[in-house]
Amino acid sequence: MTAWCSGNPSQARPEFGAFVYIAPAAAGATLNNVPVLWAVPFAAYLGLQTFELSTFCTGEPPSLPTLTADDINNLVGLFDPVLHTLAVDKFRDLLGHYLWPQLCMCTVVATPPPSAAPSAPSGLPNLNPQLPGGPVTGLPCASFDTGVQSVSTSTVTPVMGPFNPPPGVTGLNIVVDHISGGTSGATSYELMASATSSFSGAAVVSGYAVGGGAAHHSESGLKVYSNIRPFFWFEMHVASGTVTGRSRVDFYCDFAFPGGPISSCGCPPDPIMSAQLQQILNITTLIQRQAAPFGYVVGAAHAGLSGNGTIALSDLIGVQVDVTTLPASYGRATGEPDEFFELGFLTWGTADGYRSSTRLEHAQQVLFPPLAGVFTVLGYTLAPGVVATVTELVREP
Repeated sequence: MTAWCSGNPSQARPEFGAFVYIAPAAAGATLNNVPVLWAVPFAAYLGLQTFELSTFCTGEPPSLPTLTADDINNLVGLFDPVLHTLAVDKFRDLLGHYLWPQLCMCTVVATPPPSAAPSAPSGLPNLNPQLPGGPVTGLPCASFDTGVQSVSTSTVTPVMGPFNPPPGVTGLNIVVDHISGGTSGATSYELMASATSSFSGAAVVSGYAVGGGAAHHSESGLKVYSNIRPFFWFEMHVASGTVTGRSRVDFYCDFAFPGGPISSCGCPPDPIMSAQLQQILNITTLIQRQAAPFGYVVGAAHAGLSGNGTIALSDLIGVQVDVTTLPASYGRATGEPDEFFELGFLTWGTADGYRSSTRLEHAQQVLFPPLAGVFTVLGYTLAPGVVATVTELVREP
């Protein structure tokens, strides 16, 4: 029973399997159709999401989270793996809130619509901002072609659409081949946009006339794609007679820097793949620095320690212990290094408890426990008269 369904049961829609996998492009399209347009570009950094419908659809939809600019920075930048994971969870809840009524249904009452789209948080980071030089004129990220169409006298005829452009579009190019028919100046074409799948909307590119006989039209350069809507149509207006023509719309998702395109071959890197590879590199580097370090950085020193006590720790790979006061009464075995007896011991732990202790056996000693990163406290017990300094050893940046 779910509150979403007024206390009645809910289930997966029968057209879906047990598991549904949502790739970043599909996540962006879902948010584009809500529309939560400000969130669409950031869906590329969410990664592949899995929804097990036997549990997802029998529970409440995820609550609509309050995302901040810091959440988006942590989602994209991976500055801190813990904060990145929390940001992914919040963004997944945003996606899941709008996916639930599409993947799931109430079995007794009508399935309610999701909540209204949240507004963009202030201070959002700029993702792939348009830089001087204009859009790349290489390969488009999507193309839609009407094929050859013959249209008789009509006020408005949608010869192509509706279609849904990919997320991240910033420019478009239109090519029209007017093959035959019509009278001079009586035939025109427009690209129209609408927020719904019903044929309606406003022109994204103003109409232009194509005279009778063979003609070819292309928008000069790439137009800025500012009227972002989920659905598009390409219209042919015919005043009289029958007109035959073909139209194509190319969408561009990339940018050029001063001096030329990002890629000389006209095929710039996939931003989603680049972001995922960067995440893998960052996580791999973190694992290497923590679990198999080539070196370490000396951190804070805790001097003048005697008796027993604890030191609060975080994100270490080990500690260095220097015995600064060593009474002659304690036994030793001469060697390289000298070994001392009964000087005390140190114990790593967390708020939940301690692991086994390590004996303090040398005047200078380093400790690198295999799970150092998880420990938050170091307990020390020093024999009477022994004074030591404990220095934190931090992983390489």
